Amino acid sequence: MDPKVLYLLARFRPLTSWSGAGILLAAAVTIREMGIDSLNWTLFAAAAAIVVLLQYVAHPLNDIVDYPVDKQANIGGTGRHKPLLSGLATIKDFKAISAVVLALALTLTAYVASALPFALVFGAVGFFTLFAYNLKPFALSYKPFSEVLVGGVSNLVMILGVSYVLAGQVLLAAGIVGAIHALMSTSMHCSYFAMDYQSDAWGSKKSTIVTWPYGPWEALYPAIGLGATAAIGLFSVTSLGFTPLVAAVAFALLLFLGTRIAITRQQYHLTHGQYYMCPVEDPSKVVPATLTAWGAASGSMRKALVAQMNVIILSAIVFAVALVVV
Repeated sequence: MDPKVLYLLARFRPLTSWSGAGILLAAAVTIREMGIDSLNWTLFAAAAAIVVLLQYVAHPLNDIVDYPVDKQANIGGTGRHKPLLSGLATIKDFKAISAVVLALALTLTAYVASALPFALVFGAVGFFTLFAYNLKPFALSYKPFSEVLVGGVSNLVMILGVSYVLAGQVLLAAGIVGAIHALMSTSMHCSYFAMDYQSDAWGSKKSTIVTWPYGPWEALYPAIGLGATAAIGLFSVTSLGFTPLVAAVAFALLLFLGTRIAITRQQYHLTHGQYYMCPVEDPSKVVPATLTAWGAASGSMRKALVAQMNVIILSAIVFAVALVVV
């Protein structure tokens, strides 16, 4: 196996926009609510490492599960690199990497639980999400609304859990911030599904978008977030100051970008429809108009998706500073 596979599997932009942003927000909201002097930073570091390790190991596990579908996807055209497809690594390599990372995550979980047994509840949700999304009997990545579990529930529980480990108690404010981040993450997850819409349909991967292609799913979750955070800010129902309005601005940008992605996908769908079998055995010999059009559409959606990730990362930084300073 080429050593750079370990770097490629990190996928730093999504890792930063999900785990990195969530850890930062959990720390910021806990500092705001509890002050900084009494917080347990050693346990926090362990909890943060668990979060990063679980998202990291999700990448090789998902690549193993999605290998038949990824062979038909526009991976290169969307700026991604899949080591299984390029030959830099094998499924056996990915299983070995996953085993080592999971062992590290379990060791750190035992360490945190030895000090805070209730933290096991949050950890259990994280591990369950990882396995239920990727592996049988659940294999939720092949079913509708899996974005709610992975983007929503797991990110909400992540911020609640990291905040709990840091403070030693569950904070309502952490739940509110977690819900905001969860909606942002769910929005981004829907955009990933949109970018892979056609290849998922070829591989019978029944994501929400494949199952109901005319729904504006990419715009739904940021629209919910925009309404909710604007209401929180306008009615001052939390102790979070004006920071919900910062999130509302981020949701407005996510809504704009999500709408662009939804329009691009639906224009493609109206022109070409869904193909539940790849229309060509060897795309290198024959390139139907469907494949060419899908390459252009998915590449365009990728640009908007990257912009969404950047919005989430930047808003988390601004949100965190506002939580701590204002």
